[in-house]
Amino acid sequence: MNVYPILDRLEKVRQVKPDAWVACCPAHEDRSPSLAIADKGDRVLMHCYGGCTFDEIRAALGMQSHEFFADGKAPKSAAPGVSLRALNTALVRELVLCWVLAADRSKGRQIAPADLARERIARQRIVKAWEVQP
Repeated sequence: MNVYPILDRLEKVRQVKPDAWVACCPAHEDRSPSLAIADKGDRVLMHCYGGCTFDEIRAALGMQSHEFFADGKAPKSAAPGVSLRALNTALVRELVLCWVLAADRSKGRQIAPADLARERIARQRIVKAWEVQP
């Protein structure tokens, strides 16, 4: 897999290991790198520590899922290699974020614009997860 066409689309790219990089996430406003990229030979993996999903990152890059795989074929599974436990953990993270902001609002605290934008993303993900039937 050639990771460089993907890296060319990102900003503030920095190599941290021979097959790993960090960069600013294209799916949200990012001033410092929060996106981890790893070249696994047969596929490129990405993880946003700001909470963006693979599909959000992929769409922001203007790419299709199959472009992240050496054979040009995306796995048939909607979430390959992701356990139900990991999905639930991600959902809990979104719920906690919304709860913390609600608590701040109830105390009259001002919410930063970046936090409001992140809350909108969290709410969208919660609604999407609610619609998915196991």
